[in-house]
Amino acid sequence: MAQNSSESTRTLCRNLTIKMAALITKAQQERVDPRTLDNKILHDSPEGLDVWFAGVRDHMFHSASDAPSLTAQELAELGYTNCIERRPTGF
Repeated sequence: MAQNSSESTRTLCRNLTIKMAALITKAQQERVDPRTLDNKILHDSPEGLDVWFAGVRDHMFHSASDAPSLTAQELAELGYTNCIERRPTGF
């Protein structure tokens, strides 16, 4: 059985994925590989969560690459689902 996520986790995932989606879609519009951008979003993540957030970021990169017509909102929703499903125990 899946663990329930807390409101703070949902907010954290929502904020992260909205920022990441905006960054990724902007990079795509500018024809820049988002993997080459300095990712301040991950650098500012709470200690110990960088691996979790990097996994979410990578999932979003792959989703955007596989379906370049995704909107920022659609990409954020995919990232949010992944963030919630892949969160570490206790979050």
